[in-house]
Amino acid sequence: HLLTNLIFFTVLLGGVVSWQNIQKEELPDVTFDTVRVSSTYPGATAEEVEHFVTKEIEDAVEGLDGVYRVTSTSSQGSARINVELERDYPKRDEAIMEIRNAVSGVSLPEDVRDDPNVRVFETSKKAIIDVALIYTGAHLLTTEERQLLQQYAISLENQLVNLKEVHSVNRSGYFQEEIQIKVDPEKLIRYNIPLSQVRREVTNNHARQPVGHIEVKNEPKVTISAQLDTPEKLNELYIQAGFEGQAIPLKEIAEVVRDFDKGKEITKVNGHEAVMFNVVKNSSVGILESLDSVTEFIERFRENFLSDVPIDIVLLDDESIDVRNRLSIISLNGALGFVLILIMLFLFLNKRSGVWVAMGIPFTICLTLIGGLMMGYTINNTTLAGVIIVMGIVVDDAIVVAENIGRLRSRGVNSRDAAIDGTTQVFLPILASIVTTCVAFIPLFYMEGRHAAMNKFIPPIIF
Repeated sequence: HLLTNLIFFTVLLGGVVSWQNIQKEELPDVTFDTVRVSSTYPGATAEEVEHFVTKEIEDAVEGLDGVYRVTSTSSQGSARINVELERDYPKRDEAIMEIRNAVSGVSLPEDVRDDPNVRVFETSKKAIIDVALIYTGAHLLTTEERQLLQQYAISLENQLVNLKEVHSVNRSGYFQEEIQIKVDPEKLIRYNIPLSQVRREVTNNHARQPVGHIEVKNEPKVTISAQLDTPEKLNELYIQAGFEGQAIPLKEIAEVVRDFDKGKEITKVNGHEAVMFNVVKNSSVGILESLDSVTEFIERFRENFLSDVPIDIVLLDDESIDVRNRLSIISLNGALGFVLILIMLFLFLNKRSGVWVAMGIPFTICLTLIGGLMMGYTINNTTLAGVIIVMGIVVDDAIVVAENIGRLRSRGVNSRDAAIDGTTQVFLPILASIVTTCVAFIPLFYMEGRHAAMNKFIPPIIF
């Protein structure tokens, strides 16, 4: 009895400790064997995207080692290519790196916005929250207000990525600072200066700082793909007027200002312009721990840096809310199921047998938690579903054993012999029951697809 009780309570204690230390997630830790490549080609038709972007990327990745299939979708202004890897390919990481290198080496049209985005979906590196830094003092920002907002945005981002619980931070709503040269078209005509000459002089003599562009009223914007000098130095740049005309300073024919390239999108939260950060957690840390760390940091940042400025932080899409709710619901359902099982046991078994059969449930759950922690599993929707399935199976077998022991006790057999003989007599039938149950779940190991990859975590929990 002493050894039995010691084992029982040791397992219960180990289960409690495991629950506190095991990671809590929404989904199991799964890396899908699909690499997604996306690219943006503004203003292009679906046919142009297919010819100049999609086909170029497809040709680059097809034939690479480990690539099983390449599918794509081309639409107006964007392309999406899915590269599927061979199942259980042993050099998976090398194959993904080769795909990245192949995509980065593709020659695409100049109008393609940024480099193609190559993404491998891993549930362990999941976006957990959106952090919006908003300027509360105005709805549409001046250049000075935008500069202030983005200064704090850079500070916030640099500190976020340094948190050990954070893997990466994806930024949106951040505008590239640039120098804009707003040329007066009437003065260009008066001094006989072509716009191309202004562009050439600026590029050749002052290519140093943020990317800029030249604007002429009612004309398309001309972008200079280089870094420009300061507005003060640009103002003093002399432009040759005509073939033999005098040199005219740039400030005579254009207004040179420092501003932001607002592009086609402005991010707003609660009606205010914002810079948004999509925070991706580290795979080695649970979602709840990651969220707690991020929210604590946000509160410190707000108190230390934002108390005297019209800037605030808004948290959006907090994934921990759903995880906590699901864990709460499943835990409540599990507890309710435990109570119902107790009621059924006490209705159909004697009190003593009912108690010991019922105690098998927390014992099994705690033993499962210990095993899950040792195997590197997490508490998530899938593993909890496996635990709930096991609860009913454990009770079924325990009832058979308890009833057989009770039958022997009613015949006058002492407790020790009744426990040994009662268990031995039904051992093979119970073993057969367990084996058939396990065999029924084995096909989950061989199913394919995203859902199958997650369901593979159920059989080990049941076994």
